[in-house]
Amino acid sequence: MQKPGEAFGFVLNSPFIDSIAVGIQNETELKENIAYFSGKRDFEFSVGNKRSIMVHDWCTGCGSCVKACSSKALKLSGGKIEVDQDKCIFCGYCGAACPDFAIKVV
Repeated sequence: MQKPGEAFGFVLNSPFIDSIAVGIQNETELKENIAYFSGKRDFEFSVGNKRSIMVHDWCTGCGSCVKACSSKALKLSGGKIEVDQDKCIFCGYCGAACPDFAIKVV
């Protein structure tokens, strides 16, 4: 897994990226992001709660989330979605693609 500072550094050093959207789950992440983008680089980002993908029982197995997953972390098996948590980058595109709101990043 890439560290936040490395990912932000890549974006800031790219001449082709003008803006980014940063997900923030808590006040600590907010303060760290503000510090980093204000030029402070002499700290380690805290790594908060481990995220995972939750698939609810009402998943119909339509496969929309599988098509939306660029990291290939989802597969359809037995009419339900299986998640490879090690491949998942927790982008949330799978949840946005689900017509039944059956999949979430938690």
